[in-house]
Amino acid sequence: MTEPKTLCRNPQPAKAGTRIPTWKYEAVRAGILDILSDAGEQGVLLKDLKPALRAQLSPEILAKIGSLGWHMMTVKLEMEAAGDITRVQGPGPQKLMIVTTA
Repeated sequence: MTEPKTLCRNPQPAKAGTRIPTWKYEAVRAGILDILSDAGEQGVLLKDLKPALRAQLSPEILAKIGSLGWHMMTVKLEMEAAGDITRVQGPGPQKLMIVTTA
């Protein structure tokens, strides 16, 4: 039986999406949302997201997930394409925050 997979799109429409196991998508997405939610309007620098995600996920998930950096970027791009998170505009390193609806 094949493992269920989730399509992770790229916010740039010309770039193809990637399918990853759904359990990996859900674990990484939940971790990113928790981290960005805790950061609030200050957001999180992209360079700080991977260490924060490593601390957020259980050792069991980290052992099974494979390349955390690759999965983090794949899920992050899907979350941007879906409008769940956004890049904070301005100079300097890439910073991310949750999209809030008023």
